Amino acid sequence: MQRKILLLFACISLIGAARPSFAADEYAAASVNEEGGIFFAWANTEAGAQEQAVSACERVSKTCNRDPGVTNELNDVFAYMCCRSPNYSCAASPHETKSKAEEVVRSVLSDFTRCSIVGYYSARTGRKE
Repeated sequence: MQRKILLLFACISLIGAARPSFAADEYAAASVNEEGGIFFAWANTEAGAQEQAVSACERVSKTCNRDPGVTNELNDVFAYMCCRSPNYSCAASPHETKSKAEEVVRSVLSDFTRCSIVGYYSARTGRKE
C-alpha cells in the first residue's frame, strides 16, 4: 500500500514539474502502469507526447503501458481503467466526455473482465476530475 501511495505521489509530482505551456498543435498522452500510476506528457507531435509519457512512467516503474492514449484535443478527458482477469492490466483512453472515454477504454480492454474505472483525468492539465 505504501508503494502505491509513493508512486501516486511521484505521478502527481511529475505532472506539476513537467507541465509545459500549450502550442497550437499540442498533444497530450497518458501512460499507465500496473501499480496504479498514470503519467502524462505533452508535446508538439503525437509520437513525442507518447514517448515522453512512457519515459515518465519508466522512471518509476517496470510495468508501463508502451502504447499510451493520446489526443490533440486538450478539452478531452482520459478514462483510466484497470481489469483483473485474465490478468491485471490497465489502460487510459481519451475522448470529449467521460462516458465516451469510458467506452473507448472498455473497447481497448475488451479481452479483459472485472474492470473498473480508476479515475478521469484532464488532457489539458493531467489532474483528476
